[in-house]
Amino acid sequence: MPLGMPAVVVSGSILLSFVGQAFVPVSQMMTPGQRILFGGRTWLIEVIDEEHKAIHVAPAKGGAPPLFNGGGGRVHTRVRERMRDIYLAQDTLPFLDPTAQRFLGEGRETFTTLALADRLLLDQGSHAILLTWLGDAANEAIACLLMSRGLRAFTGRLGVEIQRANHSLEEIEHLLGGDIGSEPAAPVDELLAKASNLAREKWDGLLSPHLLRQSYASSNLDLNEAMAWLRMTFKSRSYQVGSDTKLSCVPSSCNR
Repeated sequence: MPLGMPAVVVSGSILLSFVGQAFVPVSQMMTPGQRILFGGRTWLIEVIDEEHKAIHVAPAKGGAPPLFNGGGGRVHTRVRERMRDIYLAQDTLPFLDPTAQRFLGEGRETFTTLALADRLLLDQGSHAILLTWLGDAANEAIACLLMSRGLRAFTGRLGVEIQRANHSLEEIEHLLGGDIGSEPAAPVDELLAKASNLAREKWDGLLSPHLLRQSYASSNLDLNEAMAWLRMTFKSRSYQVGSDTKLSCVPSSCNR
């Protein structure tokens, strides 16, 4: 488990409190623009001050509940694949009690109603969810690849949450399939050049920035799985790299 980053949370001039008692097991990088769950409310990260161990936030408006809650471990691809298989199936699971059976039925109904088996991008208004059904390591890699191209993206429960910034789903799909999926992945040093909260292990604080990025990537990012999924998913689609539909965003270079 990662050690996490002991920090105070600040909103404007108000000190909200410490995050946790000592260390928070944050299982992914943090970046300005990301939403965190703290004190029963959702907050938007504005600034991460690693020197003073402070996270400056503002109240978030809408959006799905964020993953950052200080608990739980990282999820493997096989777990989410099994989740998808269960939603697709119609058989009952005899080891579930009546309440769990009801929840499963409601989940399957919603899965069918939203056509999640066939949808790639789910429109959520100000953001979209890329439904990968991959593990956290691959999803975090895809988020970094998107951020290196100028979009803000974060690991989500079913895939990758992408802030749309007035871009259409078609433009986002073109970026994924036409640019990112058709080119070699950027080097780790480039993807994590502005990353925050990378120190996880006991001696990470003694590593050089280059070695720290390499260490984090080896433990938390699966670029090979991410690139393989992008190429497999978009191979049946035709894209012209560098066409007029290419996104033009303010570069952020995966500044987690």
